[in-house]
Amino acid sequence: MGIHASPQWWWRLSIVVAGVSGLYTADYGIVAYTTQSSIAVIVYYAGVLYWMHRRVTVEAAAPRLRAAVLSWVLLSGVVLHFVLAGGRSPLPGVFAGDAGEISSFLVHYVLPAMVLADWAVFRPFGTTRWPDLFAWTLFPLGYAAIALLRGALGFRYPYRFLDPTYQGWSGVGLWILLLAAGFLLIGALLIGVDRSRRRSVIISSPD
Repeated sequence: MGIHASPQWWWRLSIVVAGVSGLYTADYGIVAYTTQSSIAVIVYYAGVLYWMHRRVTVEAAAPRLRAAVLSWVLLSGVVLHFVLAGGRSPLPGVFAGDAGEISSFLVHYVLPAMVLADWAVFRPFGTTRWPDLFAWTLFPLGYAAIALLRGALGFRYPYRFLDPTYQGWSGVGLWILLLAAGFLLIGALLIGVDRSRRRSVIISSPD
């Protein structure tokens, strides 16, 4: 079976399509964390497809980066569902055909689930290291720092929980600590699972 007929190829191509479709059908703006984490997924998996084609392999390139991208897009979904949407199900809006709800569903639910499935099912496994967790955290923390700096310069804050005019700097600081703790928990779970499933060596004995 050729690379372009493999489940890995079509699944990863579907991830790119889902990400592009989700961003294209709604106006999130480049400053939104949703946009940036989705772009990270799209760029990474476009690179993986190129790698698969050039190297004739079904394994993902830069698997530690795959885990990082997964942690970032999972955070986007968690924040949307539990913080911004208050735990509300997106399905009524999706079934009603609301374009905004469909777009949100794609980038906040479908995309994280698809990347999670790719990471869980397709090799390589067991590549992450515990120090990776702190490197992954630089992206969401850097995003928060830039968002606050832009706000201080007079630009609109992308989220209410990052807006000190709404809840004060103490409130913003508390939200950042809570979200950082949640992100570290997500990352620790991913690394723990990944390290527990290091690739086993299968030795076939002759009949």
